[in-house]
Amino acid sequence: MAMVTSQSETHSSTMQTFESVSTVMMSTTSVKSIEVQQVTSMEEYSTSPTLTLKMSDVIVSLGDVAQFNCSFSGQPFTEIIWDHNGRTITNTERVQYVHQGGLISLIIFNVHLGDQGKYSCNASNRFGKSTCTSYLHVKVKDIKEQEETFGPEEEKSYR
Repeated sequence: MAMVTSQSETHSSTMQTFESVSTVMMSTTSVKSIEVQQVTSMEEYSTSPTLTLKMSDVIVSLGDVAQFNCSFSGQPFTEIIWDHNGRTITNTERVQYVHQGGLISLIIFNVHLGDQGKYSCNASNRFGKSTCTSYLHVKVKDIKEQEETFGPEEEKSYR
């Protein structure tokens, strides 16, 4: 089986396929030139950040993981600060904040009683600042739940 292909300046091609001496198959295809252009621009907003996803209050048990999520328009931000009861939070192994795409998250692993309270995310750009606030409530197991988990305490006798 022999194949002959030719291409001209007009982007049309002719293909002839010879299967045997007595059979000839001819096909003509025209191809148009397509130009694809992608324009990516980063819009710079001329307003301060505006809350687009509000944080919800979080209720977790002692030792669990708590996560707060929020989002603001007005990117790019010059600063994102998380605080707990008015004190700035720093990233640690147990407490981590992440800004990925438009979502801003705070994750607290192995929640302690001291983690309970008010959490705020403050987003700033060159035009201003916006804040979103939520609360973390930590549940502590009562005595009955602890006994079911760990077994009853040994009885002490006083003689």
